[in-house]
Amino acid sequence: RLRVVTLAIPPLAERRDDIPLLIDHVLKDAAKRFQRPLRALSGEALRACLVHEWKGNVRELKAAVEQALLLAPGEEIEVADLFPDRAPPPSVSPPQPPAANGLPPTFREAKERVVNGFEREFLQEALRRNNGNISKAAEEIGMYRQNLQQKIRELGLQSGGDGSED
Repeated sequence: RLRVVTLAIPPLAERRDDIPLLIDHVLKDAAKRFQRPLRALSGEALRACLVHEWKGNVRELKAAVEQALLLAPGEEIEVADLFPDRAPPPSVSPPQPPAANGLPPTFREAKERVVNGFEREFLQEALRRNNGNISKAAEEIGMYRQNLQQKIRELGLQSGGDGSED
């Protein structure tokens, strides 16, 4: 009856680093409970989860992930499986040539170039440190192995520690 301890837990929107861990936990738990094969989120689906507002916090996340695990038709859980009522996110347009002054024509394109450059360097270094072992690199950087493999394909990286592809 007495309030002995008060816990202040920030909303999920302020704890974005927790989202991949929560998704992993919910997927494993739901797969076991519903006796379904464990499936991973596509890279795009994970990115959509990281930017989603999650106004319902962990309960909303759990409901979306469980529903997607049960109803998704493919091998991987896609954005449309997690957010069926939402319009699909705009696709990333291919990079356009720089304007006459050497700058990309839009902020979005400039940001995309910087982000892709960072991702490329970050992932190459993680692969180098782990001698091209994708599973070890994924564990080290806190990423699902399947998502790392997808990102390697998207960026056209070589996963081998010696520069050769695995």
